[in-house]
Formats: sequence, structure tokens, C-alpha cells
Amino acid sequence: DRAASEIRAVRSADRWSPWNSGDAWRVNGDGYQDLAFRSAEALIPVRAHLRRDGGIRLDLPDGPAEIAGDIDAGIVIVDGVRHRAKAVRRDAEITVLEDGAQHRLVFVDPLAPSMDVGGGEGKLVAPMPGRITQVLVAAGTTVARGAPLLVLEAMKMEHTITAPADGTVETVRYQPGDLVEEGVELVAFVPK
Repeated sequence: DRAASEIRAVRSADRWSPWNSGDAWRVNGDGYQDLAFRSAEALIPVRAHLRRDGGIRLDLPDGPAEIAGDIDAGIVIVDGVRHRAKAVRRDAEITVLEDGAQHRLVFVDPLAPSMDVGGGEGKLVAPMPGRITQVLVAAGTTVARGAPLLVLEAMKMEHTITAPADGTVETVRYQPGDLVEEGVELVAFVPK
């Protein structure tokens, strides 16, 4: 966090080194983080840019938003307008409480070892719309639980679809380059 970065810079032998800076300085320009959240209505891609003043610019589906303040203290400034808001996080679920309303979001972790892609017994379905970038198995392949089966690119992130159990791949329904919708069956799978 910013306070820890500032403490490291003060304690560093070279407190002016950009590597000890907490102001979002990057060697090759703008630094950002791509994130994704699922709400009850949709999947929401977000690109977060840390600003030098400690604020954040969020690139949202509806356009950019400038964010400042301290959500832990309950004060957030969005595009210059002050809001009383609080965020409560439990694992990947974030609930934002603002002016009597609740907004529930679930963080989509691209590094999670396995996603819930089950569509019923023997089916693996697309967790979100995207493009197949790699198919790592063929029909008839015997795999162990957690083995990578294919890679789905969605919102500039790659999601590895893995085997939910030991078993055999019965059918691979898509090839690299194919676009898929959320919920379509990607692989027919026979558990052991």
C-alpha cells in the first residue's frame, strides 16, 4: 500500500530512487491493472490507473471515473462529488454500501487455480464470453483433476479451463480462434 511504500523509501539507502516511490511511476509509461468483477447483471471489466497524487482513474464500460478519498474511512470522491461509502470484503465478494444502497460484486481472479465451469455432470461450460486461444487436449485424452484442457481469453485476461476430476475428454467442441458465449459447453468430459 502507499504508506508502506513511503516508509520503505524513507528507510532506503536511496530514498529518491524511483523503485522506492509510491507514486505510480513506471519505466515505460502508464501503469495500470486490469480487473474484472461480476455483478448480478453482468461481467464488468475495469482498468485501474494509479495516479501520482494517490487517486485512481478507473476505465469502466460507461467511461472513465476519477476516484479519491479513503473507502476505509467511509469517504469517496467520484469525479469531484463526495460520497459516503463503505466496502466490505469477504473472500472474492465485495459489498459496497453507499447512501442506503448495497452493490454486490464478485472479483474474477484470473490466477485462480480453477474456475467453477461445471454445467452439470460431464460438461464444462464457458464462465464468460471470450475467444479460445489454446486447446491443450484432444478427444479420448485421459486427464487428472486440475489438468489444463483449454485456454479462454476474456477481457484481455487468459482463463485456463481445467478438468474437474480424473477422467476422459469425450469431445472438444471448439478450436483456437473460435468465439464462445457464456454458458456454452466447451468440453464433454467423462469423470472416472
